[in-house]
Amino acid sequence: MTQSESFWPWLLKWTAICLVCAFFGLLILQPVFQTAGSGRRRTPCRNNLHNIGIALHNYHDRFGSFPPAYVADKRGRPMHSWRVLILPWLGEEAAAVYSEYRFDEPWNGPNNRRLAERRPEFYRCPQDKRLKGGEDVLTAYQAISGPGCAFDADRARRIPEFQDGTSVSLMVVESPGTPVHWMQPVDVSADELLRSLPSVKDVPHQGGIMILMGDGAVRYLASNVPPETLRALTTIAGGDEPGEF
Repeated sequence: MTQSESFWPWLLKWTAICLVCAFFGLLILQPVFQTAGSGRRRTPCRNNLHNIGIALHNYHDRFGSFPPAYVADKRGRPMHSWRVLILPWLGEEAAAVYSEYRFDEPWNGPNNRRLAERRPEFYRCPQDKRLKGGEDVLTAYQAISGPGCAFDADRARRIPEFQDGTSVSLMVVESPGTPVHWMQPVDVSADELLRSLPSVKDVPHQGGIMILMGDGAVRYLASNVPPETLRALTTIAGGDEPGEF
């Protein structure tokens, strides 16, 4: 057999080996590529919640407590959302909206209604298809609100009340439910989150949501988190250990 005749079988053999190795290598690395892609998609949302967290803590530094879920009128009806109360710490444009906002009328009163389209960009995840465009007035960022939660109606919480620890206490989530008007004093309860998270489909981060903890950390919460873990995360003094999530 000549050198030329022996070269081609050798080349075919090693070409086949390389193709097989490349195929199995792609199978092994596919989850890594998917995770990296998911991480890039989560980055804007992570930054939004990070800035919301800074604003909440700046509010606490200024007033000695986090904002209440809402400010109520004399009859106890919700009038103004925490999302409005932290505007001064979300940049110049948001602070300008706050300066024009009127607290002597409801969030949807004549003056406040005209400010709606000036929603801070921090209240919108760019990958969230439920929010239709730059001038939309909706947000998916909602506080966990209710008895025992970080936000409890019109009651303002202080950091010492977080007896479970701020690092394991949920404050704000990228709600898997229906987005709300960013000025509207409406949030999500622990029970609503427990019901909706396992069936999450439409949020932009496949298989879960982004969350803001009481210490300002932003985490990713998978939709298959055990109910007992999620329940523990929604309370600030329940005495429950959420474990790994």
